Formats: sequence, C-alpha cells, structure tokens
Amino acid sequence: MSEIEGRSSCRSRASILESAASFWEKDRLEAFRTVYGAMRVVDDIVGDRKKRGFPIKEQERAVIESKIKRILQGASPDAPSSSLPLIFVRKCFGLPDRAFDLWMRSMVYDLRHDGFDCWQTFTDYAEGASVAPGAIFLHLCALRCDESAYIPPDFDVFAKARDLALFCYVVHILRDFRADVEENLFYIDDETSRRHGLDRNALRRIAASGEIDGPFRTLVADCVARGERFRARARGSLDSLSDHLEPRYRFSLEVVYDSYLQMFERLDPSRPYLDRLTISVDEAAERLAGLHKKWMGREIENRQIMAALYRPDDTTSVIAS
Repeated sequence: MSEIEGRSSCRSRASILESAASFWEKDRLEAFRTVYGAMRVVDDIVGDRKKRGFPIKEQERAVIESKIKRILQGASPDAPSSSLPLIFVRKCFGLPDRAFDLWMRSMVYDLRHDGFDCWQTFTDYAEGASVAPGAIFLHLCALRCDESAYIPPDFDVFAKARDLALFCYVVHILRDFRADVEENLFYIDDETSRRHGLDRNALRRIAASGEIDGPFRTLVADCVARGERFRARARGSLDSLSDHLEPRYRFSLEVVYDSYLQMFERLDPSRPYLDRLTISVDEAAERLAGLHKKWMGREIENRQIMAALYRPDDTTSVIAS
C-alpha cells in the first residue's frame, strides 16, 4: 500500500473536478463547492427517482421539479450546507443564469423521458447535464479581480467549455456503463445501439455478465470515435485559452482534461472491458505529479497530492467525476 493510500484510507476519493479545483484560491474553491454541491443534490434526487422506473406521474414530477428549482435558487432546506449560500455565490461571482437554466432543463428531461432516442437528443441534453457545469467551472477559472468586484470572462465560456465537457461525458458514460445499466439508466442512445444490432435487453445482459461480443465492440468503437472528435477540439480550445487564464486556473483545466484522457487512453474497442477505466490512487497521483511539473514548473508535495485526490471530511459531495 502506498503512502498516499495508507494515510488516507478513511477518506473518500475526490471527484475529478474537486481535484482540479483544489488548486484554486479559497474564495473560488468555496464557490465551486457551493454550486456543485447543489447540483449534486439535484442530480441525486432525479437519479434516485429514475432508478425506481417509469412512468413518473405528472403530479409527482411537478413536486420534484419545484423542489429542485428551489435548490438551484438557493432557497431550499434541501440545499447542501455551505459557508457561501448559492444565491450569494451566483450573484457575487456573476455566474451565468443560462447555465442553471440549461441544467434545470436537463433535469426536467430526465424526469419526463427514459433515455434518448437518438444522438442529437443526447447532445441536446448534454448541453445542460455536462456543458452547463463545465461552463460554470470555466467561468470561475477565467474571472479576473479588481478592487471591488469580479470581472467576467471576455469570451464565451459555453463555446470554450463545450468540447471538453462532451469529451469528459463520453468517457464518463463508458466508464460507468455497467453500473448505470444495472440501475436502469441508459446514456447510450437507442438509435446508436440499434445501428450495432443491440437493444436495451442486450445491453442489460452485457452489463450483468461482462461478456463482450462483436456488436458491443463496434458500439464502443463508435463511442470512442465520437470521444476522439471531442477530445481533439477540446485540446484546441484549451490551447486557445492560454492568454485568458492565470497559471493555477489553466493548470486546473489541464487536470480535468488529463484525468479523462488517462481513462480514454485505456479504451480498446477490440477489448472493451470498461471496468479497466477506473484509475487507482497511485496512478492518479503519479500522473498529477507529472502534470504539475509540466504546467507549473515545479515538483508537487505529497500533502498537495493528498489534498487534491481526497475529499475533505467536511466537504459536501459534488458532481461525480
């Protein structure tokens, strides 16, 4: 057992976004925890209800939708505890209302639909479920300070965040495929599955048994090709942001990109054993150390790696990595 694992066995792993944000200044880190904590609560409410199956009656949907609106407005007792209430964070940091509107739209979609009929429907949904949180993350990275207020980014955070967010989402979906399907959650759209000769019952069998067949290999290859297109464009977007971000915030975006790249590099469509995508603490620590030296120009101490890879005991769980 490594030093990192041995000293931190009682603590839970941080999400990738938590690890990336851990290098920020305290005020932005607390803002991140507030926003993503609220989103995590909302996501859990919706996900837990979806796992119980469909249909969801209109009256029940209306109650859930009203509840999550109050959470995202920072006006609900169900919102996570934080030193910075969500409504204050949204105003103080100038977070774009569009991001919360898109997120809400995707949560409502989840309550009204069981999966996705086609790729276009999925990507429309991902604008809220993935791009919107990514835009908030990038917004917090790109803020500039004057003596009395934060100055918003001088570029479109949604456009710049989109490809990185979608690349991460594709990898996330493949990594969690078995766990999601076992809970009746399908993120690979039905049209794409049918094109490879698969339906939801076939995906359930594959998820339950772990047995891989030819159609599933071609399905994964299709997803990997989509992920690669997003990855290549994301790399270009990150490179174009060099002059807009302070070093620590540029580095945090590289942590996000590289953490998902580390999983993506393990994807082999000819042998699509998706359980292999999980990254151990030792592997993540080694990669993070190399990344820090490359982008920040100096070695990172073990205590900093610990702080990045493990969640503080008093930190509300935020959006899944």
